[in-house]
Amino acid sequence: MKKLTFSLIMALVAVQAWAVASVNTMFTDGDLAYRVLSTGGDDTYPSVRVIGFSATGEAKTSIQLTIPAYATINGETYAVKNVDPSAFTGKTSITSVRFMYGVQSIDASAFENCTNMTYADIPSSMLFIYGKAFAGCTKLAKVYYALPDPTGRV
Repeated sequence: MKKLTFSLIMALVAVQAWAVASVNTMFTDGDLAYRVLSTGGDDTYPSVRVIGFSATGEAKTSIQLTIPAYATINGETYAVKNVDPSAFTGKTSITSVRFMYGVQSIDASAFENCTNMTYADIPSSMLFIYGKAFAGCTKLAKVYYALPDPTGRV
């Protein structure tokens, strides 16, 4: 009986150890595809970057895109840190983009030539917006940048 109990405990430990995906693992969650950046630490979430649309997102002809603060794979939560270079280049299905608080950078050409995008909502957590991130977005008329505090207080 002790041997069986020990075997079951070891199996559960092995399953838990595999819950966090390894660095560079790609996965999808909803409309987006992600790549794992880090597996986290004692007091930090594992992190990912958005690399483009999932098959579900790609199939949409019009989308008000939201880049979430967190993504999930196998029940594990990952902090979304940035958007890959050229992740959405030329995606005319995007009509607007909203980044949730926590996303920190938009890499070069991430939304270049998204010619139907009219609106972008950028949180104060955004540290970097790299060159040509929104180049060629000819209908982009409104860009909202949040207050320094995510609660809206000054």
